[in-house]
Amino acid sequence: MTADASEALHAYRSLSGKQKEEQEKKLNNLLSKRKELLVQAMRNDTNVALLGFLPESLIQQASQAQVGDDCVEHEATVEGTLEVLHVDYDNGTSETAYYLDDANNKRLELHPRQDVSFQSGQHTPLVVAVFSYKG
Repeated sequence: MTADASEALHAYRSLSGKQKEEQEKKLNNLLSKRKELLVQAMRNDTNVALLGFLPESLIQQASQAQVGDDCVEHEATVEGTLEVLHVDYDNGTSETAYYLDDANNKRLELHPRQDVSFQSGQHTPLVVAVFSYKG
């Protein structure tokens, strides 16, 4: 789907008028579906999901074209207090969730690339990939 988004963005840039408006709707729909799939992949296997990220050049093009509002990932530095929740289940499995709460009480769910040594209460800046973050 990332390749489809790339092709659609290139096509969008070369159009004008009514054709451009129609292509913008298609592009926004495609980017929205891509976002849903990418978020699901982040929850299942972060390392695999990272393979589907758009190249920086396309992220900049989408931003310049003002398409894909909140549907195109970008890099941001966020700072806040970490919360790590770990649950051990009776069946022997476990789950760990990572969150960052910023100064405005906005909570980001984090999906680290690999095992990390975060501790609850840790206050730290992090460089992350986000779809929408207004600190």
